Amino acid sequence: MSSLLPYHEPSIATILKQSSFLLVLNAVNHVLDSWIYAGLVGQILVGVAWGMPGGQILEVHTQEVIVELGYLGLILLVFEGGLSTSFKALKANIVLSAMVALTGIAVPMGLSFVLSPMIGASSLQAFAAGAALCATSLGATFTLLSTSGLSSSRLGVVLTSAAMMDDVVGLIMVQVISNLGTSSAFDAVTVVRPVFVSLGLAVLLPLFCRFIVMPITKLIVRQRQAKPSSLMSRLLRKELTALTLYTGILVGIVAGATYAGSSALLGAYIAGAMISWWDAEAPHPKDSMPSSPSTAEGSTSRTGEVELPPTGEAQGSVGNLPVEDMPMCSGEALFEKYYGPSLRRVFKPLFFASVGFSIPITKMFTGSIVWRGLVYTLLMMIGKLVCGLWLLRMPNPFVMPKQFARVCDYILRRNRAPGAPKRKKDRKSSTPPEKPLSIYPGLILGSAMVARGEIGYLISSLAEAGDVFRDPAKRDIAASNDPTEAFLIITWAITLCTIAGPVTMGLLVGRVRRLEREVSRDAQQRQRANVLGSWGISPSPAL
Repeated sequence: MSSLLPYHEPSIATILKQSSFLLVLNAVNHVLDSWIYAGLVGQILVGVAWGMPGGQILEVHTQEVIVELGYLGLILLVFEGGLSTSFKALKANIVLSAMVALTGIAVPMGLSFVLSPMIGASSLQAFAAGAALCATSLGATFTLLSTSGLSSSRLGVVLTSAAMMDDVVGLIMVQVISNLGTSSAFDAVTVVRPVFVSLGLAVLLPLFCRFIVMPITKLIVRQRQAKPSSLMSRLLRKELTALTLYTGILVGIVAGATYAGSSALLGAYIAGAMISWWDAEAPHPKDSMPSSPSTAEGSTSRTGEVELPPTGEAQGSVGNLPVEDMPMCSGEALFEKYYGPSLRRVFKPLFFASVGFSIPITKMFTGSIVWRGLVYTLLMMIGKLVCGLWLLRMPNPFVMPKQFARVCDYILRRNRAPGAPKRKKDRKSSTPPEKPLSIYPGLILGSAMVARGEIGYLISSLAEAGDVFRDPAKRDIAASNDPTEAFLIITWAITLCTIAGPVTMGLLVGRVRRLEREVSRDAQQRQRANVLGSWGISPSPAL
């Protein structure tokens, strides 16, 4: 084995191929984000065109490297989603989010058994198909929320938490299907291990934070306030210290989750959520804040999300510290400053392009595969669109009795003696303000849940590689390079759902924005400018 890799200047053809690939990825993303808030769809199609399914412009080894770098981007994307988790909002909507997630899992899983009469699939194959289609694309969800401006709204909180719950199940299924594919017989341990490891991560790490991290944090804060000029205090004020600590948490939990038998993506989300919890709930020393308003404004404009509470008694002792040592940034602000630019311009585009590499487009256009794929796609779209029913205002069975009581009260007040005093409370309570009735929140939620993306491709690919979709009688025969019918039909559903979901959501968000602008022009109807009603929609970020 060679002890070195000789350096060779890449050819101009290689440079042009790779540079055009990156440039087109970012250009397509910008154009589609500005139009329908779904640039990821264009990046997937670029991956199809440049990769093995299409023109094969990129070499195979280059595509393999892009897949690896893209998965690193997915880990960072999921980590960012954990950092943006609002625990107060999550607690307020946890029941609704759980019901949305349960619907998004149960309905596609049940509808997937239609493959049994359609192609003669076994129960295990139908289960694997349902596992691939019950997930919601984490990458697509977080990307759509950031580009559409829905992250801070109530709708965004419900969507994020429901999608994450769906993907917790999907990430568990990744390990289950992988183990099923590599084992010769069904074993309970194959299913139980990833389930319990994932549940253990979701339960034990929050307990660890509450009963170990919190007391240690309080102890360190007391020591820093007692000795604000100590080496530990000066070290913990540095941005680099926080960045190193947060990165170490991410790497440690991701590695631990993977080696324990769970998923790296679940570990990434939990790591981000832990840091978000620590920023919001744990006490922080006042001496880590800048001592002058000008310094505070400078640090806020640089990071965009730094919280600066009032300075305490130790203000004078830190007033002479360098500016870069004083602000203690939140995890979200540090991520945006150090990892955000490379994630948006390089790693995230590579990830969605790598999704396009796995679409066997040349094998998908045979008659029997197309019509079965379209039928299965329609069923899987319905399976996620029904999640939006939880946000629709259903008829209240108590409305008619209330209206009857109001009519009776009105008649009694009319028949009251002329000299009798009238109660203003009755008049006020008889005309409550009506809540806006709109189906847009349910449509946006349902369409956002439709995209399956990376988790769906990952589960179906693992099942195909493990011969789960192949006839058991033919597994001992020499493996064929041709994909199975079940895999192609599932790929049709995942691909069309991943494209249709973001496009539909983008069009709906654009429609809502136009309606809000039209309504807000009328001063008399300004209070109705929020078309989404109580679900709200935050202003869109600059694209």
